[in-house]
Amino acid sequence: MHTRILGKDLEVLAIGLGIIGMDHAYGPAADRKEMIQLIRKAVD
Repeated sequence: MHTRILGKDLEVLAIGLGIIGMDHAYGPAADRKEMIQLIRKAVD
């Protein structure tokens, strides 16, 4: 996978998963267990 350097030495993946809407900001929070499963699958 492609990575990027943020700041001086923080290496992160070039593809991100926006998760702000899982907890707040865009309506009611999603089911916590489902969101944890989703994040784990995204990492895999």
